[in-house]
Amino acid sequence: MLDSFRQDRLSDPEVDAFGYHATASGLNYRLFAPARRRGRDRAALVVWLHGGGEGGLINDQYHYYDNETQLRANRGALGFATPEAQEIFGGAYVLAPQATSAWMQDGDGFAPLVLEAIEEVAAAHRIDPSRVHVVGCSNGGYMSLKMVAEYGDVFATSAPICCGIGPRDGSGTYFISDAELAATTTPTWLVASADDTTLNAQANTVYAHERIDGSIMSLYENVTWDGNTYPGHWSWIYVARNDPRHDGTSIWEWMASTRR
Repeated sequence: MLDSFRQDRLSDPEVDAFGYHATASGLNYRLFAPARRRGRDRAALVVWLHGGGEGGLINDQYHYYDNETQLRANRGALGFATPEAQEIFGGAYVLAPQATSAWMQDGDGFAPLVLEAIEEVAAAHRIDPSRVHVVGCSNGGYMSLKMVAEYGDVFATSAPICCGIGPRDGSGTYFISDAELAATTTPTWLVASADDTTLNAQANTVYAHERIDGSIMSLYENVTWDGNTYPGHWSWIYVARNDPRHDGTSIWEWMASTRR
């Protein structure tokens, strides 16, 4: 038995490559800057929106808002900062904002805060406004759809992973309407696993795919990587390793070659 435990600073070169920032409104975000860009062109910007467990916890008892969990929980954002991804994109900034709670709790309130982070990064760096991509898993999959519904003219592509779209009667704290799905013109690639028990793939990912005109969907049977099978909700594992393919093109290649 341990009488006490003190956590020293965690060190991870991949995580530490992302700088610490906050918007003028106080939304935490981490930012990866590419080591080089192909030629003198402006760089792409990949916006990673985390899942439900990586936000903050702020109430009368707690003030936990670390600006780290959105990177440490999984490889979602880190995948786009790898040499392989950077080569495909020709150098890309990777923005990973952190919700003060969970995106699904207040999509209407968080959407302008995420946009503010995007605009601040774009103003401070050589970002190509035609190459801004939004990707998110679970809660962040919902928020990816929400951002496109609110600001469709901002994004070149959207990649919602194991997304939630809300109960179809509009009840609850989050909801993407059928009209919003049908009105989506941003190129969209949805990813999920059929055995997802957290956000049912048929009721969420497949439903959205059937209503977003021209969308691509990668629906896996399960989540298996390097011989290990993971919970069905963890389909972000595939996107973080550039596994989804459509007509011979990988999801990273599709993103990198698409402009608004």
